[in-house]
Amino acid sequence: MPLRERSGQRGLRGFTLVEVLVALVVTAVVFVSFFSLQALGVRTRAHARLASLALNVASDFLEQLSATGEGPLKIDAEPIADTGFVERATVMGSGIVFSRRWEVQRGVPGPNLFTVRVMVCWREPRMPAPSESTCDFDHASVPHVMLEQIYYRP
Repeated sequence: MPLRERSGQRGLRGFTLVEVLVALVVTAVVFVSFFSLQALGVRTRAHARLASLALNVASDFLEQLSATGEGPLKIDAEPIADTGFVERATVMGSGIVFSRRWEVQRGVPGPNLFTVRVMVCWREPRMPAPSESTCDFDHASVPHVMLEQIYYRP
């Protein structure tokens, strides 16, 4: 004997259990994707901030070389070597440590010209600290920025 339908609910049906589970899975996938993109955005902003600070450190180094005027290239009134690496060269107020490598090419691209390249490396979370082997012009394996400038010294 067929069941009688209630008069006010004719033609109305609810969601099945499968439909509810599919909706929950879709919602979970959307939320996981959204939060992973948020985390990626936070990491990207942190990396960009460190890269900006490293560029400031590199440009300060090149500015100090520019300020020496004529004669040999100097930092803090001391002539600089043609190549060098300073681990923990700059420590920012927030505890961020930068290492610096530089290279001076004399007579490049012409006489009385010096080409100076400077690389500034830093440590990011879950990454090794910069060292002389990881902060290298040719094979840098740590986050870094590089600047190059040409100086004229008669």
